[in-house]
Amino acid sequence: MNAMTRIEDVKLQMRQEINALIIKKFSKGLVLSTLDIEYYLDRWLEDYEAEHGEVMSEEEFIIFLDDIEEDLLTRSEIYKSGDWYNYITNVIDYGLISSMEHHMMKCKSREKADPDCIHVIFGDTEFPADDDGRYMKPNTV
Repeated sequence: MNAMTRIEDVKLQMRQEINALIIKKFSKGLVLSTLDIEYYLDRWLEDYEAEHGEVMSEEEFIIFLDDIEEDLLTRSEIYKSGDWYNYITNVIDYGLISSMEHHMMKCKSREKADPDCIHVIFGDTEFPADDDGRYMKPNTV
């Protein structure tokens, strides 16, 4: 198998992985962000390359990420991380929540149910969050 065919095969596998993840999250009422996509694919590629050797350069990976994110954003299947209006349009308007927001809400719920639980602080979120872990409209919008 030549290098171009191998790269295209890996890109196809990554697209299939992301599509399966999006379907899984949608079935739970959750939407991924561009940051989620980047993190997931970066980890997937690291694992793949650890087993099979390097497949693509960092530059090729970034170009691929940009392409797949643009495609998913165009189809409103994800939202642009940190973009409040895109979050409203691609998540809230459909009655869904973001995957990260869901994670924060689960942690906060667990914390409230168990007084001995470690206090959870989310200091670096894309939007401000309330005491329940729900995103709030940023003051800058």
